[in-house]
Amino acid sequence: MTDVKLLRLTTGEDIVAEITNQEYSDNDKTVTTIKKPFVLIPMAQNPGASQESKLYFSPFIPFAENEEFDIKEENIITVNEPTAAIKDNYWN
Repeated sequence: MTDVKLLRLTTGEDIVAEITNQEYSDNDKTVTTIKKPFVLIPMAQNPGASQESKLYFSPFIPFAENEEFDIKEENIITVNEPTAAIKDNYWN
């Protein structure tokens, strides 16, 4: 099974994706290849109530032909393990 990670990008987006490769390009910059990325979007059910918010998975680039993307290292703030619930939802 591929390694699923949670990435925070410099754009502020939280991405959950399979990290398939990390390599150096010609100009000595690291590029991370991600597969099947989704942006995590928290949505409040009832903004005034104390209910938990729902988490929606939206395709990273919804109209792309491919499902693999190269992200430059300088555009990634941090990489972490997603919670078990996020991993379960990602795989299902």
